[in-house]
Amino acid sequence: MRHAAEVGLMVALVGLLLAECALFAMMPGTLHRVVGFDYAPYIEAASRWLHGGSFYLPYQLTGPYAVVEHEILYPPTALLLLVPFTVLPAPLWWAIPTTITAWFVVSLRPSLLGWAAIVACLAFPWSLAIWLAGNPTIWIVAGVAASTRLGWPAIVVALKPQFAPLALLGLRHRSFWLAATLVACVSLLLFPLWLAWLTALHNVASWPDGNAL
Repeated sequence: MRHAAEVGLMVALVGLLLAECALFAMMPGTLHRVVGFDYAPYIEAASRWLHGGSFYLPYQLTGPYAVVEHEILYPPTALLLLVPFTVLPAPLWWAIPTTITAWFVVSLRPSLLGWAAIVACLAFPWSLAIWLAGNPTIWIVAGVAASTRLGWPAIVVALKPQFAPLALLGLRHRSFWLAATLVACVSLLLFPLWLAWLTALHNVASWPDGNAL
């Protein structure tokens, strides 16, 4: 009986996920706007920095501003990921983390209920949009998935400090500390950018939902 219920739940969630995919496919205008929505401005910012410009937008560093859509809020360590993609083909931005995540999730051999939970996460309304937009979060997911086996990929939390607790997945591995040392050395080289990042965060006056800080 329990097995049948799990199968039923799995079928329902897969159906929901497929329905969401079909909905996006039926709205080509929306799909065109969403695909690469986050990827493009971040790669542009990395390219701007490589050519001597500011990684953060000028108005982020000069005074209070409202977060609208393309402000750069990731710390300087994000450049470790972004800079290579100023020359690598754009499709790899999606293909690499998706393949890594799928590979390690399958290798963990989740139970049927575990698969249902995974599909539920994928079917969450924002999940597909985040993936299509190319938000750097897809790399964080890949890093967390890989860290369950390798340990060191947990250093991906350097992309978003608020995910720091996930580093616990790698703390027991020597490879994690080697990766952390490398990131720390790069961070020292980028020290002025850390000050700019803190300024950009401090200057945020309101978020998209209109809540003032």
